[in-house]
Amino acid sequence: MVSDSQVSHPDPHAEIWADVRPDLRDEICRALRNDEQLLAVFATDLDTHLQYAVEVLVLTNHRVLALPSQKSSSASTSIMAWTLSRGQEMRASETAGLGALEFLGGEGRLGVWRYTGAQSHAAHRFVARFRQLEPAAATQAGSPMASGASSSTTASAASASAATTSTAGSTAGVEACASSASAARRARRAIPSAERR
Repeated sequence: MVSDSQVSHPDPHAEIWADVRPDLRDEICRALRNDEQLLAVFATDLDTHLQYAVEVLVLTNHRVLALPSQKSSSASTSIMAWTLSRGQEMRASETAGLGALEFLGGEGRLGVWRYTGAQSHAAHRFVARFRQLEPAAATQAGSPMASGASSSTTASAASASAATTSTAGSTAGVEACASSASAARRARRAIPSAERR
């Protein structure tokens, strides 16, 4: 008979980390606050000028974070953060092999990120996870989307206040996130490279 301690329990973040390069995982973990739960990560492969570069979007139960490209020619290399609230929408669309992931709020477009067709599936998975958040959040006390949130899955959520933050996170949040990132690396190494494709 196998005891519960001998059974390996899957890491709930393993799927989230699957498409994230290992060198970006620590940066993502440092950006999280202690009270945040990591829900989804999307790594673009183009910057706003359609040059190849990785920009990372992170969805938590409280915020959407945008980590700028390390190659960014932009003056700002700060992490952008938007608090989740009602009236927000996330959508992905592709035209001629180029995609755009748009984040919209009551005052209009909050952000847009570009990607190639190779990232299309990951972009739509990120949008789907955003859309799942509102109905679940509406049932949780203290959630930013809880007050008056509808039960539809249209990702409508009033507006986001954009806040620039350099590093937000506490030691406990970083340790939990880093633990999941490490587990994802170990699991990925255990899969033969032919199966990963």
